Amino acid sequence: TETETETGVQQQKHEEEEQEEEQVIEINEEQPWLPPLLQVQLGEGAAKPIVTRLSEAELAEASRLYETDDAGDISAADAARLQRIRENRECVYRLTAVIAHITDPPEADSALNDINGEHLVLHQLVPESYGVDGDRHGGRWVILNDFVITNSTVREAVEFRHVWKQPCLLLYTRIDMDRRMKLPPLRNPIDASMLTVYPPSLAARYDPRYHPTFVPLSPSERLGPGTWVAIDCEFVAVQTEKRELLPNGKEVVVRPSRLTLARVSVVRGEGPMADTPFIDDYIVSTEPVVDFLTRFSGVKPGDLSPEVSTHYLTTLKAAYVRLRALVAAGAVFVGHGLKKDFQMINLYVPPEQIVDTVDLFYIKGQRRLGL
Repeated sequence: TETETETGVQQQKHEEEEQEEEQVIEINEEQPWLPPLLQVQLGEGAAKPIVTRLSEAELAEASRLYETDDAGDISAADAARLQRIRENRECVYRLTAVIAHITDPPEADSALNDINGEHLVLHQLVPESYGVDGDRHGGRWVILNDFVITNSTVREAVEFRHVWKQPCLLLYTRIDMDRRMKLPPLRNPIDASMLTVYPPSLAARYDPRYHPTFVPLSPSERLGPGTWVAIDCEFVAVQTEKRELLPNGKEVVVRPSRLTLARVSVVRGEGPMADTPFIDDYIVSTEPVVDFLTRFSGVKPGDLSPEVSTHYLTTLKAAYVRLRALVAAGAVFVGHGLKKDFQMINLYVPPEQIVDTVDLFYIKGQRRLGL
């Protein structure tokens, strides 16, 4: 009948649409919306540029031409393409950075509903020239999410299938940039010379002539690889822990407490002035302190205030630079619970430069001892 025929046609049409939809999904899985490689060709006159995707195989072919200095041993087609490359009428670009906007709002009935849950993350391709082990994508992808840096992949960088992740900024770099621009070699801007630089204290009442707590390094004191120093860090709370009671009666932490560096002291471990501190920095508070944790830290109200503090008060950046200079100099840090301290400061120290007393009397399978 006509009704049955019409129903059959509609069913067939529906099946064809489902097949097309499945095909589109498969294509999207294989070829992300954001291309890792692009080729830009300039047309003649006022013609619009032609932008096309490139595969890794096509990149290898293009790279061969980019690295060619003599056009005598290539085909006529490759010679013509090489000429376009040299005239900047054909360029290949690689995706090297992606800044993405992440939207992760809390549930409506959550204790965190006053937080918008939005932040930015950076996907960065670290080139092999930085001394990292590269892959077929010309380097190693990492993702920077606040203070957390983890290994990533190009697939993760170009993946935007979810509504909670949207691209904000894309950076493409010419694959021949290193050949076109002779950049100076990378040099660490933080070196041991910064250990002898002590800016004036931010505390108006600080006077180093009275009750000095440290003796700055002199220019004649050289800290080199293997130099022993002792370090201790103290922290204050700028955010208290917040808990939420679940319907089953259990409590869960929905907002952990947040600590910030308040004081860092570093002591000479060898030499004529061994056991004498050369750093005793109090860190000026840029956020309201909700708990000074005086019982553990020894830091009291007013110690971090430029108006009333009598200590050597400096910024977190200045203190960080000095610690980073110690790491660059190769100093060996001795202290208790240093792994957690360095993690909270966001300072990476090679394991061979750490002697943590928490591990000296540690029995495997048992709880580590605290001071």
